[in-house]
Amino acid sequence: MSASAINGPENFSEMSYEELEKLNLEAREKAQGGEDNDSLAESYLNYLKNESAIKAVIVAFTDLEGRFHTLDYDKKFLIDSHKNLTFDGSSVRGYSVVNDSDLRLILDWSSFRWLPSEIFGNGKVLVFSRIHDKDGKPFESDMRSRLFELKNSLKKEYDYTTNVAVELEGFLFRGESAEQNYSSRTGFEFVST
Repeated sequence: MSASAINGPENFSEMSYEELEKLNLEAREKAQGGEDNDSLAESYLNYLKNESAIKAVIVAFTDLEGRFHTLDYDKKFLIDSHKNLTFDGSSVRGYSVVNDSDLRLILDWSSFRWLPSEIFGNGKVLVFSRIHDKDGKPFESDMRSRLFELKNSLKKEYDYTTNVAVELEGFLFRGESAEQNYSSRTGFEFVST
């Protein structure tokens, strides 16, 4: 990470798009450089501790239908609690029922990005998360966790290297084998609304 990324701007709200792009490209290169999540976590947690212009971290995930969800965390709280972030999964459509609703957020530090203040507010950064059950296993309805497992198994079993963008989107089609049964007359029926 460059000195500008470590020291950060004097005033986050005055950061230009060129500065944001530079920091985000450096973050992408760092993630693609093969550093594991623990090393990236240590680096970004140190950055957050030392950067007074950052006040909050937006933790993002998508639900089963691809809807974007975000949770804003106070920076100091996130630094102290990053390994124990939970949320009520029953409040997310398609996730879990009320009596089994506690889900864990596992931060994917390779997705750490700086955000434009005029859109997201002053002093905020973003990191995506994977969702795990309270027992620590990847949540079966979290496509990011499923993709992460597939990526790791391809590496382990075949020594394949896969590249997936952090802003991955997808669509859920109704019916078993929807793609194989596609008709140009009727098209796809989306489960997502």
